[in-house]
Amino acid sequence: MAVFSSAVLRSVLNLMPTQGSRSSGSLRWLRRFSAGPGPEPRSVRALLSGESDRYGGVTVRHLPGQISESTFSSMLRDSLSQWRSEGRIAVWLYVPLAQCRLAEAAAVHGFTFHHALGDTAVLSLWMGSGESRLPGYTTHQVGGGR
Repeated sequence: MAVFSSAVLRSVLNLMPTQGSRSSGSLRWLRRFSAGPGPEPRSVRALLSGESDRYGGVTVRHLPGQISESTFSSMLRDSLSQWRSEGRIAVWLYVPLAQCRLAEAAAVHGFTFHHALGDTAVLSLWMGSGESRLPGYTTHQVGGGR
């Protein structure tokens, strides 16, 4: 099953030509998909947006604004499922201090604290096989003087 974020699906459906338009035939499949197989519309799962990295991970830097813990937990569960199906092996989740209540919901899904930067906690989840290969956060700085 293909999964689109609700914002993307709304945008695409709003851009689609009306039925009387000449080009509407090429996009009929999207209308059928959005309508679902029966009389009831198919539900569209909302997913967190993240950036893929070259190591097979996903980084989520921006969380939805006013969101409840239960809604966030559902979005995170669906996002993790999608990322696993894509073969992603790690997730980095940036949680701002103003939304720290969401860290508990993330912990339920296996996230742990990795480090903090200013007013942001960075949580990580290893989804690959075996022992986690995520790097630890730096604790020392080595400098060379002239």
